[in-house]
Amino acid sequence: MRLPLFLSFHITLGGLTAALFSFAGWNTAAAYRSAAAVYLLAGVAMGEFSPFWRRFVRHLRNSPVMVSCCFGGGGLLALSLRPLEEGDSLYNLHYVTGWVKHAFTPYTFSYNYVPFWDLGAVPALVLTRSDYFFWFHALQPVLLLAAGLWRISRELQLPSRMAGWTIAAVCTFPHLWLGPSGVSTNKNDMIHAAGYALLALVAARWARGKTGWENVVCAGMGAMFVSVKGSGPVMLIAAAVAVSVTAWHWIRRNPGKTAWSIGVMALIWFAGAGHYYLHNYLVYANPVYPYQVNLGPLHLPGRADQSATSIAYSLHDPDVYRFLFLPEGGLSPAGTLFPVVLPAILGCSLVWALGALKRKRCGVAQALGIFQVLAWAVYFRSVYSASGAPGDLAFLRNDLNSTRYVEGPLLVGMLSLVWLLHRWRVPHGVIYALLAVQALGCAAILGRRAPDLPWVAIACCGGALALSAACFRGKMAAFVAAAVVIASMPAGTFLVERRRPLLAQQLQPLYLPLYDLPPREVFYVLEDEFSPQTCWHWLMQGRRLQHSWASGGRDVLAARVRKPDYVAWVRRSPDEAPMNLPDFEVLVETPRGQLLKRR
Repeated sequence: MRLPLFLSFHITLGGLTAALFSFAGWNTAAAYRSAAAVYLLAGVAMGEFSPFWRRFVRHLRNSPVMVSCCFGGGGLLALSLRPLEEGDSLYNLHYVTGWVKHAFTPYTFSYNYVPFWDLGAVPALVLTRSDYFFWFHALQPVLLLAAGLWRISRELQLPSRMAGWTIAAVCTFPHLWLGPSGVSTNKNDMIHAAGYALLALVAARWARGKTGWENVVCAGMGAMFVSVKGSGPVMLIAAAVAVSVTAWHWIRRNPGKTAWSIGVMALIWFAGAGHYYLHNYLVYANPVYPYQVNLGPLHLPGRADQSATSIAYSLHDPDVYRFLFLPEGGLSPAGTLFPVVLPAILGCSLVWALGALKRKRCGVAQALGIFQVLAWAVYFRSVYSASGAPGDLAFLRNDLNSTRYVEGPLLVGMLSLVWLLHRWRVPHGVIYALLAVQALGCAAILGRRAPDLPWVAIACCGGALALSAACFRGKMAAFVAAAVVIASMPAGTFLVERRRPLLAQQLQPLYLPLYDLPPREVFYVLEDEFSPQTCWHWLMQGRRLQHSWASGGRDVLAARVRKPDYVAWVRRSPDEAPMNLPDFEVLVETPRGQLLKRR
């Protein structure tokens, strides 16, 4: 349990520290260096850097599973390390850089989401003034997800070798690495998935009678991680109801311990996520604004009713089932076996959940079944699970993009299915073959998505991690791990810089003239932050983020007393008329937009 808790605590400490410094106006390199020194000394004094390594090494030392997994993980990492190009990631970075420059507080964020995860990128940005280490920030929740799955396999009492291969296979899920989310982006989908895995782990441990402080802290951090998306609080309310029903007798016998547990979990959740929902409620009368809420008698204001974008709303459409179960070309964007795995997860989970309710007794499988039923029900009912606009099914049609919202329950469900096959005494060779089919299918999807395939870098990164895994020996484990982290930094920097010419090629005529100029003032014309207009603020700030920037509509630009040195603008539609601004001349004119310079 120590490894998931250590990683969770590390992620939480980074996000909370950045939030405190951003609210207080302390985003300076000196402040973060001082905080890092204090945390390091505290960790050494508490002896928290060795116990989990000893246990980890004892389980996996000299294991071919570990060596092979490290090789595969190194290859996937080498494939994913690149400058951020995904549109939503760049949009989020507009707000991240705003916090860094104290232009506004973290209460200002895209779509009023909880910015806990995005704040974790602030320290690296303050210290390096570059995008070289965003991948390290994005990789942490993937590692936490794998650690959570490993602990769930221990609660299921799945053999170690089979658990290792299973986790390696399911963690090739494409949305963890490349695409609309993953290590190649700055998105909160991975921490959301890791939060689900932590909650599933808590449910499994609760079913085995493990109700100590580790469970309480893990539940609080899992709840905080899940709440980075608006569907998180809904899932937490549903889970609280389920726990109250299935564990009613224990709760009634232990009122004091129950109250203490709820208080600790609520405190952790409120510190990382809850106060953002409270702020939204106080300002907009809706904790999940801008999404309008219509649930029975409950009606909360928003910009529009988005319920028609959910899968539940479109269940009458045959295309929903075609995208999920009959993928074009036979290879599902969520892996070769996804069309079989999904109904198996739903069916088995429903049977387990109903069995637990009927017997009023909850084992590990039953607890995970209840968790799965709740998680998938929330996903099917969530906005944007089918599309970005009512009825068009765009997110399902486009590589099942919305499955990134439910990747945590999906991977936990796949682990549970492997456990079920093992319990049914299916030959291990058959199970390993199925895992290989799923993993190879996901690898093929990643290869198709990648704009380049650097085979030498993939082999070198995979070989280096495999060699490090083979060198894990008792007291040397911590030193090897530290060496891997230190060596990965320049290697990651090299890969990011090597791929910079691939960054947003269609926008290069607009941002390259600004890239290496001395510091200037740039204004980015943004008509509506909720519009589909892509926000390229990040690219317009220069190679070392040397330019000062501002953004807003044309009315904001016209009202400025001091005109900026440059104005950048990206068209929302191909037929949108060009801008003509007094006192500015057109420096670059492209089909995608304009870059104007003050005369």
